[in-house]
Amino acid sequence: MPNPADGRSLLLELTPQGAEVVDDAEDTFQEHLATHIGLSIAPAQIAELGRTLTRLRATMERGGVGTPVG
Repeated sequence: MPNPADGRSLLLELTPQGAEVVDDAEDTFQEHLATHIGLSIAPAQIAELGRTLTRLRATMERGGVGTPVG
């Protein structure tokens, strides 16, 4: 369906089956991430990395990085 906020893009909605696939993939990703990162980085460092990436993302969004143009 057309994006009412920006006619240059479209929005989509997953079917219930599609949402289940995404949920399963997210669970698998989180398990692998915890296994591989957890072996080399302490939990406190992982938490700090998450906070740092959140701040970086917010800064980039405020600056319009990744915003469609044209």
